[in-house]
This record gives sequence, C-alpha cells and structure tokens, in this order.
Amino acid sequence: MTGQVYRNIGNFEQAKYLIGNAISMRERNLGYYHPLTLASKHNLGLVLNDIGDYHEAETIFRLVYEQRKKTLGSDHVETASTLSNLAYSIRRQGNYTLAEELARESLNVFTTKLGTDNIQTLDIMNKLAITLHNKGEYQEAEDIYLEVLEKRTELLGSPHPEVAQSINSLAAL
Repeated sequence: MTGQVYRNIGNFEQAKYLIGNAISMRERNLGYYHPLTLASKHNLGLVLNDIGDYHEAETIFRLVYEQRKKTLGSDHVETASTLSNLAYSIRRQGNYTLAEELARESLNVFTTKLGTDNIQTLDIMNKLAITLHNKGEYQEAEDIYLEVLEKRTELLGSPHPEVAQSINSLAAL
C-alpha cells in the first residue's frame, strides 16, 4: 500500500523498494501465488513500466497473468487488467501486433463485464487506440479516440485530465 503511495507521487525507486519488500513478505507468509502476493507483483510491474523497464515488467505481468488466469479465469477483470498492462509493456518494446491482440482481448473482458460507459474500459480502449496509432492504423485509432473522448466527457465532464488526454491523443494523431 505504501509503495503505491510513493508510485502515485512519482518516487518510483522508493515504490519499487517497498513493493519488493511486500512481495518478499507475502511470498514467505502467504505463498508465491496467493492473490495478495500477485497483487503486489502486479504493482511492481506497474512501477517497472513507469521507470521504463518494459522487459522486466513484461516478465512479471506474464507470470501474474498466467496465475490469475488459473485462479480467477481469463474472463475476470483483474486478469484482464494484468493482460492490458502486459500489452502496454509489449507495445513500449515495439511489438505492436502482439500488443494489439492482447489489448483487444483485455478490452473484450472489460466491455463484457463493465460495459463501455466505465472509466476502466475507456482506459483500455484508449490504450488500444494508441497501439493502433503506433501501427499506422489511423482511421480505427481515430474512431476509438473519438469514442473515448465523447464518453470521458459525458462521465467526467470538462475540464478533466483524462478528457484533456483524449484531446491530446486526437491532436497527435
């Protein structure tokens, strides 16, 4: 928990250290694949993405994804969240085709479970649009960016940082 606070304020090295300690304690006391241990590992993957260590983040997200898939199922939101973060790590390494495939799979779960008028679903949609943008699939990226912008504006109002992010994504496209 404290590690997430440090992540939120941008102190990634302290976050990494604290989350690493939490993982060690949870592995020792709860087991390697306990849900709380996996949650800490997932958080470590997020920090590794933040600091640009995408290869290591990919390794962690693959492990967490496989374990969550076994215990929660592939259609669980937590499993799909890990898959989305794995897609991000892979996209940042330049493998846009695989990143798109994983992002679409994650989005399918979020859409089915939470609907398209959900902030988390919209975040996954936005990540897919970025991947498509990176691949040069501009029309589909634009369509998704526009949908995300419309729904974020409806849900969050304007001004809001996520609405501004959507406008910025469209401008970049």
